[in-house]
Amino acid sequence: MEPHSEVTLVERMSSESNASGGFVTNLTNAIIGEGAKLRRILIQDFNSKVTLHNLENFDLMKDSKLTNVSLHLGCAEARLETKGSILKSGAEFENFSLALGQRDQLIDLRTMQHHLASNGRSNLVCKNALLDQSKSIFSGMIKVENEARFTDALQTNRNLLMSDEAEADSMPGLEISANEVKCSHGATTSRIDEQELFYLLSRGIKKKNAEKLIALGFFEEIVEKIGLDEQLELARNLITQKFVS
Repeated sequence: MEPHSEVTLVERMSSESNASGGFVTNLTNAIIGEGAKLRRILIQDFNSKVTLHNLENFDLMKDSKLTNVSLHLGCAEARLETKGSILKSGAEFENFSLALGQRDQLIDLRTMQHHLASNGRSNLVCKNALLDQSKSIFSGMIKVENEARFTDALQTNRNLLMSDEAEADSMPGLEISANEVKCSHGATTSRIDEQELFYLLSRGIKKKNAEKLIALGFFEEIVEKIGLDEQLELARNLITQKFVS
């Protein structure tokens, strides 16, 4: 991206439900120039026969900003790798993602927030909701080099198990070589709140619809980051469709 430019990029990956399967590799490389701002939105809804390997690499220059929003709602197996490198001072990297697992789907997420310059900021929020026998793996790293003083970096992974057979593994990490930094990471895994579910069922809402409402509420923190009305509607509709019997 040219210095001091502003771009919003929307990407859509999808396939027909009855289409044949295959292996998809997608590579994204971006350099965000000095003072530039990029908002990038990815919505993936491949059918359950597709295997996806998605690699993303972002280099941020002085005072630039990237907001990366990813929604992964399909595939049989998905390996999702995202790296944001703050190469010059004052840059900001935001990475928001959600994944909805079904059947025996495997979702493997690997992230890196790499700080190589001072006064950089990064914030990662990753949310996974898992149905049936689906499984998620999250491995995230905040790496702060010697020269990256006054870094402010956050990393959060939240998992919602929506069946007794679903599984979530989280491996957040910090590797800090600089002084005077503020870094934190955390991961939580929980099941559906039985009281919340009972309340919805007692109001005459069918269980599938109740689970849909709970998932939509869980994901809303990520979905609202899209910020574009048409894509917001698409995202909510796609999530809703996953709960149609």
